[in-house]
Amino acid sequence: MASPAPVQSIGFKHCAGQKSIRNLHTIVPLAGDPPNALLALPDDLLEYLLCIIRNTPVVPPACSTEEWDALLTLLRPHGIFPLLAFHLKEWDEECLPPKEIMAFFSRIFMEGCARNLRLGRQVRTVTTALEDAGIPAILLKGHALARTVYPDPALRHSSDIDILVKPDDIIRCEPIFEKLGYSCPNKTFHTSRYSAHHQNYYLPGKGIPVELHWVTDSGYGMFSPDWLDNAFDRKIPIHADDLSCYTLDPASHLTFLAYHHVFQHQSLRLDWVYDIASLMNSLRVPEDWETLRSTCVQNHIRIPLEIALTAGSLWAGAAIPEAFADFSGWGAASDREERLWRYAKNRGSCIHSGMYLTLQGMPSHYERVRYCYRFILPHRESMNHYKQSESPLDIPFSHIRRWMSIRNYKL
Repeated sequence: MASPAPVQSIGFKHCAGQKSIRNLHTIVPLAGDPPNALLALPDDLLEYLLCIIRNTPVVPPACSTEEWDALLTLLRPHGIFPLLAFHLKEWDEECLPPKEIMAFFSRIFMEGCARNLRLGRQVRTVTTALEDAGIPAILLKGHALARTVYPDPALRHSSDIDILVKPDDIIRCEPIFEKLGYSCPNKTFHTSRYSAHHQNYYLPGKGIPVELHWVTDSGYGMFSPDWLDNAFDRKIPIHADDLSCYTLDPASHLTFLAYHHVFQHQSLRLDWVYDIASLMNSLRVPEDWETLRSTCVQNHIRIPLEIALTAGSLWAGAAIPEAFADFSGWGAASDREERLWRYAKNRGSCIHSGMYLTLQGMPSHYERVRYCYRFILPHRESMNHYKQSESPLDIPFSHIRRWMSIRNYKL
């Protein structure tokens, strides 16, 4: 298939309306060390990256080898190499980056295809076992989106497998995972059900971890009480070459991703942004858009949803239908959301903010007291990260190590 003719610059500084990409990422930064490091690259190179993401062929800028290498280095946290390779392979030669860069992209794409085949089998084994046991399960994020809104599953890499089940089914899942050979060193559902939202299962060898979720808003009580049940009722099937299971419908998935990426993580990776853009493009007009607009305030994601949709539009060119493009008509965020948003902004550096978000979502006074006690003296299973030996004598020292790390946070 012939690629489109090269186009002129689409304007990195002023693309897609009044809000620029740089302005957006003063609110929620791009992933990287330091955050927003990618935005320090020259505008013409960033604009070329933007064109690749949008699959809009354009002649590359004249860059030194060091600048191309810097681009690749800064893109590593963003998980987007396979997508870039997929888009570039259809471009005319005059629009391609230097040969050594293309060789890197080609190698990444081939490795992604092989990795996807292996991990697809792992996902299928887990989802099939849950289905056979009569446990309703929903595949979330990367592996689900790779098989629903991407043209090829190899374009979306994931470092884990995210599966959502209802809270009452968590205990039923445990013997199933054990039978499959997984271990779960920290059973957080038993020790921290209301302050954690998933527990990790590990498979020996080349398998990746499974995160088994029982709630989608980290237990903060942000989504409406019936959201989870409704999400299960609206789930949609995945029929891919390598697996068959269920995932969230596009509007519910966007609701979850806006919370997870923007509110919880307070940062954006480019593969996350492309996930959002791909879901935006799959929404029915006007039904799904109206669902998002009418429910975002009650689910307390009015602010993160606008940021997520804006990122999908600015970076990937996803269209927001005209009737929904003016966010002033989406209703104002509730006072509670505004308060939670302020605490979420510094949750990663302030103990008080993290504790407030967790405590306000607790279902009872008893659970709040229990959480405070376990914050001071965590359950033994939760201390594995701080242990340096299996000796009982190391237990008090592991608590000291934990508190030595906590002192780096603000109160």
